[in-house]
Amino acid sequence: DTYMIYPDTAKDKKHLNTLYKIMAHAGTAPDDFDGPTGLIGDGEMLIGHIYAPNGIGFADFMTQYFYNEAVEAWKKNQKYHAAVYLCYASHYLEDAGIPVHAEADYRNLDVLQWQLGYHSYTESYVADNWSKYSATSDSAAAVPMPVCDISSMVRSLAMETYPDVAGWTKAWGYKGGGDYKKGDEPVNVKMFDELVKQEIWRCVPRVSGMFLKFKTEVMKGGTF
Repeated sequence: DTYMIYPDTAKDKKHLNTLYKIMAHAGTAPDDFDGPTGLIGDGEMLIGHIYAPNGIGFADFMTQYFYNEAVEAWKKNQKYHAAVYLCYASHYLEDAGIPVHAEADYRNLDVLQWQLGYHSYTESYVADNWSKYSATSDSAAAVPMPVCDISSMVRSLAMETYPDVAGWTKAWGYKGGGDYKKGDEPVNVKMFDELVKQEIWRCVPRVSGMFLKFKTEVMKGGTF
């Protein structure tokens, strides 16, 4: 029954008394910290969400930034704030392993339009089909990846994801551009499902490792 001031919007009080509720809100709030890239239209693509081996974007910086914010909040005994910031950090970390966030061709708008389609589909697909991935994610989390340098970890995830763009393209199928429409789905759902599972295997150990780093190095026996 704890009320807190949500770190990014002091005017809004959120009833976030569990880590689960905090994580439920952390998916969108990080957007408020981003700046537009100016790459498309009015620049709606946000710099923190884009990380590719070609150097576009700052997901590595954003992940480290919010991890540091969590550390400072914990030192001030602001436990719920620390949890929110950790979830922000995990949001950017996961984005480094998600299609379009890490793989898209931002210089070719025709190609980008349909890449945005499989990006949107993937993000909703994971949530809609989470039950069949639970064993995969639980197994991955059981062996968390040691984290020494968070920024380097984010970059390594993006580098692993980037070469798979051909696989995502094949699974989704080139549709000749156009806006993403609700109800669109890959031409090869089975292949797409395997690629999503692969992304979970990549992302979950790293997020788990980051939380373990915070638990052992910062919390030192404390609890949220």
